[in-house]
Amino acid sequence: MSIEINNINPAGQDPLRGKRNEASQQGTQKAETTSTPSSTAAESTTVSLSNTAQVLGQLETQLKEQPEVDQTKVDQLKAALSDGSYSVNSDTLAQKMLDLE
Repeated sequence: MSIEINNINPAGQDPLRGKRNEASQQGTQKAETTSTPSSTAAESTTVSLSNTAQVLGQLETQLKEQPEVDQTKVDQLKAALSDGSYSVNSDTLAQKMLDLE
């Protein structure tokens, strides 16, 4: 017994396409008719943030006010490099490199 699967959909179109379009159009029409009452409901909606969200918002604001680069530390490192007083602890450096792996 064999099943002929050729020419099932000869036009190469989705047989449900028309039904999907009809459903989406009906959904759009329903949304348009109900948009007016929902807009009045949105006017009376209130939102409250938790204490954690408020604290995070304040921290974000504080971080935005801070400079991205600590220029005093950069200046100190430049001065130490230029006069030769900057020293590197090789053991600490090696351990940090191993920790990255």
